Formats: sequence, structure tokens, C-alpha cells
Amino acid sequence: MKKTQTILSYILLSITTLIASAWVFEHSGDIVKPTELIAAQESQKSDRLKPNAKTRDGFTIQLFFSDDKTAADNIKSKFDSQFSNKYVCTVEWYEPNFKVFAGAFLTRAEAVALLYKCKDSFPRAMIVKTKI
Repeated sequence: MKKTQTILSYILLSITTLIASAWVFEHSGDIVKPTELIAAQESQKSDRLKPNAKTRDGFTIQLFFSDDKTAADNIKSKFDSQFSNKYVCTVEWYEPNFKVFAGAFLTRAEAVALLYKCKDSFPRAMIVKTKI
């Protein structure tokens, strides 16, 4: 009886191992190597510059929001003067407020880098998800 249980356990273990191996073999192409990841990021950066590129999820920095358009324009001017137009800065109307956004980033880490640079001048700045 005990010998039969041991044999059944080995058979069950063998079948499980075989199924797991087949799954790993089937999905082995899904593993992303670091060099492939870097190449994909470079490709995405160049895609952002194309005028007809598809929109995708990304991040931006919201510098300011108010119902006062003049104040929003002043914040945009201040950002543009501090960062010498290195990043796109826009004033957009989302009822009932004007919002000032800076930058368009694929990763949150890129957005965090800009947030740290501008947090002293724009204390209300925050990262928001958006389509870029």
C-alpha cells in the first residue's frame, strides 16, 4: 500500500513537472532582457517626437490650478523662464479651473526627476497620469 502511494506520488510529481516545463518553454520568449528594455525605451522616446504617434499612458507634472487664467499664465511663464523651454508647458481649461502642466513622460521615474527640480518654485506641483 505504502509503495503504491509512493509510486503515485512520483507519477504525479513527474506530470506536474512536465506541465510546468512545457509552460515555461512556451512562454520563454516573454522574458525581457535588460538590453531589450533599453532599446524599447529608446524607441518609445523617438515615437513621442513623431506627430502621428499613438497616444499612450504616461505622466506629467501639474504645476498649478486655479479659475484665474492670468495666474495660470504667470505660472507657465515662470516655469518656461526657469527651465529654458526644456519641457513643454501648457495651460489647459478643465471646467472650472485652468491647469498648468509640464513635461510628458513615459515613466513615473522621469516625472519624479522633474518634480524634484521644480518643487521649491512650485510647491503645489504633483505627478498626474495622462495620455501622452
